[in-house]
Amino acid sequence: MNNFDTDETAFNRQLASMLTERFALRSPVAEPVLHLLAHPGKNLRPQLAYAVAEACGHAEEPKIFVVAAAAELLHLAALVHDDLVDEAQERRGAQSVHRHFDAKTAVLVGDYLVGAAYDLLARDASEATLRRLGPAMRVLAEAELLEFRSRGAAPNLNLASQIALGKAGSLFAWVATAAAIECREWAGENAWQAWGLQLGMLYQLADDLGDYLDIPEGKDTGRDAATQTPTLLRALLEADAGGSRVADEVRRLAGLVRRPPALGRRLAVFIDYVAGRSEARVGQLKR
Repeated sequence: MNNFDTDETAFNRQLASMLTERFALRSPVAEPVLHLLAHPGKNLRPQLAYAVAEACGHAEEPKIFVVAAAAELLHLAALVHDDLVDEAQERRGAQSVHRHFDAKTAVLVGDYLVGAAYDLLARDASEATLRRLGPAMRVLAEAELLEFRSRGAAPNLNLASQIALGKAGSLFAWVATAAAIECREWAGENAWQAWGLQLGMLYQLADDLGDYLDIPEGKDTGRDAATQTPTLLRALLEADAGGSRVADEVRRLAGLVRRPPALGRRLAVFIDYVAGRSEARVGQLKR
């Protein structure tokens, strides 16, 4: 997403500076947290916050950085814990935290990042933004546990959809909703919530395809098959090994995602990236 390169660099610097200054990062937390920040990903959730703010007509709202920073911290926490559960060796082109340090450090660093995100929001965000975060994180954790406990089970489309909505949809939906709230779009927050859930579903399906197709993205691939994880992709392929059900679902979700409650330049670029990534991977699957 070249349109956001400059913003990504500035955001990463600002996030590292905020953590260092506001939370006075010190050993033993500093080293693993800075290890994570030294290998940034695509920053999709922070980008989404800024894109929704622009679409709502409040691109310069200062509280959007608070939402964006909290979103990235929560996402990092989920990745650290996921990698530990999945015994993944690599994340964002570097060793996963539990591999680079140890399992106990990974658990505690993930907990620290969640606490830092809540602290940041409690100080600087609207009460409505913070109030919506608890349910989103609960649903995310429930979905992760459900996925882990369902490994090895026969593919089930309802179960896989529930997991995908919780794993990816809950945080994307919270980011979009929180950005709208901070832009004082009270009437539209439920529309952004519903839209964000579909965005998360589409993104999760693209992630499943990346794992299945062995697409290198700086993390382990083939883990879903190795662990018999009940992914949305696996359930769709079980229903139709030829891949037409996958293509239909990507088409359906991409259609919904391309109709956000409001649209601006940044959000149009963001949607093109997420939807295009999914559609391109379906094309690879068919070959």
